[in-house]
Amino acid sequence: MADKSKLSFCGGMKVTADEFYNCWTKYDKDGNGFIDAGELNALLEDMVKASGLESSSNVLAEARAYYMGLLDENQDGKLDVNELAKLLVPEENFLLTFRLKEKLSSVDFMQIWRKYDTDKNGYIDKGELRNFLHDLLTRDSGEKVVSVQSLQEYQENILQIYDKNKDGRLEISELVGLLPVEENFLAKFEGIELSSEDFDEIFAHYDQDESGSIEGAELEGLMKDCIQRNSTSEPNYADLKEKAKTILELIDVNKDGKIQKDELKMLFKMGSN
Repeated sequence: MADKSKLSFCGGMKVTADEFYNCWTKYDKDGNGFIDAGELNALLEDMVKASGLESSSNVLAEARAYYMGLLDENQDGKLDVNELAKLLVPEENFLLTFRLKEKLSSVDFMQIWRKYDTDKNGYIDKGELRNFLHDLLTRDSGEKVVSVQSLQEYQENILQIYDKNKDGRLEISELVGLLPVEENFLAKFEGIELSSEDFDEIFAHYDQDESGSIEGAELEGLMKDCIQRNSTSEPNYADLKEKAKTILELIDVNKDGKIQKDELKMLFKMGSN
């Protein structure tokens, strides 16, 4: 049996941001945003060796159970960036700076997207990302200014981790990795016949400003959830806009570019047919 007292590698080891990202790149070889399967085995072997233990199949199995019990918060058998950050703590708590305490609704997420995609091209480009990072870094502090050098460093590190297709910008599916979104609100209504109370609950969820209409980011958040009811992948912004346009053409009876409650009922009746 492995001496867990020797597993000192798991102790909130302080590293620089560059060291953290070098470590992440070393083990996330396929660049899918997780350390999984064979990648995890390579990480565990290095952790065991760093603890001064002999690397054997039994020790590795115990190390897997030990470390994953400590780090794998969602118990999916693999590590994401923030779970690794519990093991290797970046200076200034770097990664956790970019994680909100509460998961966002799809409407909240789309409001953020629309705010920072200022040129409306369907991507958060480098300049837009710097504006986003500046606002996020100063959100909970008294500081109103972040140095250009710091913003550039943060931008490069964020793109290194989350820009999966390496095009130097973030699309919706990539920004979701940075800003966690809650479970699809519509999922709990799957397979049931919607009552009047269900419609009221759905409408209230997306009509966040209580204007009596679902519009703008509210409508895009609704479309995002509707698309994901039938897909495991995140839609891109062009998909969302096209879906919203199509839905409005079908159910926007008064042609005001918004969805009222009776029109929402039409949408869900169409979806059940």
